Amino acid sequence: MFTALHLLLIVNLNETMANVFNSIVLHADQLMQTLIMALFISYSFAIFNVIYFRDTFLEGISRKGEVQICRNLISCFLHGTDLGLRYGGGVAEQQNIIEYGDPLFVGKIIFNYLYYVLMQIIFLNVVFGIIIDTFAELRDKKTDKCKYFLSCLRLNLLRRF
Repeated sequence: MFTALHLLLIVNLNETMANVFNSIVLHADQLMQTLIMALFISYSFAIFNVIYFRDTFLEGISRKGEVQICRNLISCFLHGTDLGLRYGGGVAEQQNIIEYGDPLFVGKIIFNYLYYVLMQIIFLNVVFGIIIDTFAELRDKKTDKCKYFLSCLRLNLLRRF
């Protein structure tokens, strides 16, 4: 299992791979805080799922038989976090369609769009933004080092002549 970690040694050989690794590790505290915030939001959505939309979830089939996805709060939270981030439409892809006349129709539409916008659009773009900003920061540091080196080189050349 741990032998695969040796493959990470290639990060030392390639500057681009080192920048990719550093862009994730350098601001790991911001990424973790964002993840914790996303888990709180997902937990809040799980509470609404358990209260209002528990019966709308499709039943899955596991090795042990049929499984109801949202039978209690913890299963609703875990499945909502897992499926809501991996699927393109969020948790709505794992729910049955509610007819227009149903009293939960409008609430389910608003709930699904809020989950989609908050978790998939905003949260993932914040994570990508942190990583991209770190790339820019690393690039600026490299540029500053090069400018400093070139200015020192010019000064040394001017002193000799």
